[in-house]
Amino acid sequence: MDRLVATPDVPNFLKCSREFAEHVGLISKQVRKVLDATDKAGFVCSMPMFGDSAFTLVERKSVEELLRAFEQSGQDGLVVTSDIDFDGARVLK
Repeated sequence: MDRLVATPDVPNFLKCSREFAEHVGLISKQVRKVLDATDKAGFVCSMPMFGDSAFTLVERKSVEELLRAFEQSGQDGLVVTSDIDFDGARVLK
């Protein structure tokens, strides 16, 4: 937490998240394949505490390259891409 507070940016968040997942042994064989492929492509990805999935944040111009890295992992999971919402929580009608 001290390292994240000292440098509160996206690259450091992803790095700290990944180090935590590695340290506590959360990474399944399927997620490891995805992380290895994205590492090779130069993307820092991590995984959430629950579920067999991976995540990252990239600029729009890098999405296609990241999707290719996901495909090269050989895993056939669902890939979801989304913009970042800067408006916060609200009721949508």
